[in-house]
This record gives sequence, structure tokens and C-alpha cells, in this order.
Amino acid sequence: MFEPTFSLERARSVLGADRVIAMLRAMKKALDHYNGLSPEVTIAFDPSLTAHFLNRQWYQSAKQEMADMGGVTFDDHNSQWFVRFDQEAIVRHKKFDGQLRSRNFPALHNRRWLTPQLSFEEIPDVGRLQFGYRLDATERVMKDAFITLPAKGSNLWVWQIWGEPIETFGIPLPLRSKPVRADEIYWYDDFSQVV
Repeated sequence: MFEPTFSLERARSVLGADRVIAMLRAMKKALDHYNGLSPEVTIAFDPSLTAHFLNRQWYQSAKQEMADMGGVTFDDHNSQWFVRFDQEAIVRHKKFDGQLRSRNFPALHNRRWLTPQLSFEEIPDVGRLQFGYRLDATERVMKDAFITLPAKGSNLWVWQIWGEPIETFGIPLPLRSKPVRADEIYWYDDFSQVV
């Protein structure tokens, strides 16, 4: 059984609306850049290459969007790019599948990232979150976006920040050793009107 090491409520406090909006604006810019590419170029993009392209564009756009925000730094460790917020949380950018999971190759550094008990020498023991997005069928429009706390094939909680509210049924959430309130595992904010 799992217990959250970094609560949904704490994530909402640390990230706040301004930072979440900046992350969403960066995602929109990354998609705009991708959609501006010639069809002769993007025809060669498979889903993995599209995700990689959007990932790198997102980090570049996020740096610009958050340049004047205090407490925000960009870093990487073993090719794991992330944004650090106030030395309290680290956020990685990921493309999600239908169950809100990323499909990384299970390399050692990725397994270490998803196992909070395992520490990195260069990274403090902080909340290891993911800014995840799903695209529509065209692979050119953001369908929805989330902040999650991943752990071993599931999410300890989900904060939806874009798109139509999802039903959490069918999305793997681990068993807990004690009862939890619904707002401890799922929260919905629609930032689409302000991005």
C-alpha cells in the first residue's frame, strides 16, 4: 500500500495558479511550434518523436514563461529534464496515455525517479511530480493536462488543469492503508479560460 509523500493540497499550494498557467502557456506554444512545421516534416514523426519534440519545445517555452518568477529553476539529471519549484517540488513534462501514465523505457534512472525512497545525489528529496498532457486524435491539439504524483505504474493523486473533467474510474490509483477523501486524490481546475 502507498501513502502520498507529497500531497495534492501541497502541490496546489507550491505550484499555484501563476505557475500552472505558465506551464500551460508553454504547452500551447510548443504545440503551435509543432503545428507550424511543414507537413512534409511531421509526416516522419511517430508518436515518440512527436512527444520528444514537444518535450524539448515545452522546456524552452517554459523557461521564457517563468523567467521572471522567483523560486523556479530548470535542470537535468541523466537526461531527465525537470523544473524545480522553491526547492519543494520537481516537475517533469510527459505525454500521457489513456491511464495517465508516461511510457518511458524502464531505465534505472527512470525507475529511481518513480520510487521516492530512492534518492539522487544531485536532487533533494522533494515532490517528484509530472506535468502530463494528452493530445486529441489528430495529435495536434491538447485534449487535457494534469499534474500527477506518479508511483510504480499508477498515480497517487491527479490534479486536472485542462480539458473536460475526467472520470477517475479506470485510472489506476493505488490502495491506501487508510481511507481518503475524494479531494485528496483528484482535483479539477479549468485554466483554459486564462491561458
